[in-house]
Amino acid sequence: MHAVGLLFLLHRLIWLKSASAISLKAQIMYLLVFVTRYLDLLVPGGYIYNRVFKIYYILSTAIIVFLLWRSGHAPGWKSTYNREKDTFVATFIAIPSFVLAYALTPSGALEGSLHWIDVLQILWTFSIYMEAFVMLPQYIMFYRMTVERPDLYAFLIVFCLGGYRVLYMINWIMKFKMKGAYVSRYHVVS
Repeated sequence: MHAVGLLFLLHRLIWLKSASAISLKAQIMYLLVFVTRYLDLLVPGGYIYNRVFKIYYILSTAIIVFLLWRSGHAPGWKSTYNREKDTFVATFIAIPSFVLAYALTPSGALEGSLHWIDVLQILWTFSIYMEAFVMLPQYIMFYRMTVERPDLYAFLIVFCLGGYRVLYMINWIMKFKMKGAYVSRYHVVS
């Protein structure tokens, strides 16, 4: 569902040349989430389809961030990205997410011997915590923009980008019911 939302967003930015009601800050935070979560791409192994999706998420989100950032300066664009309404302070999500990840991830950091595998685990946990709130700037931006003028296409994008979280929660509920006590504390906190 998120992959489809990214396709809709790319379509809107590239072919329709419109960044209306889309939050650059939310997309930058998604890029940070994907880069920190998918650092395992640097480790050999894994399923090819999984690696392809991880690369797709990182590259498509990086392209979206670039296009949103450039939208006000590129010829042919109607400067549809509204910086004045994209005012959410991303550090309110990023800093607490990192502090929680560092504090709650078991690692050698507390004993003074932090290894690269500990760093990967902390960054992965950070991405889980941050992703739980990464759509907040987008929801706020969407609300501010649609109060003035409703935009069905932007609603579809926001629904796809955020709606997969509902499916994600259903997945964890199903795993809990099927496997009994299978609960990840990282996912419970997020």
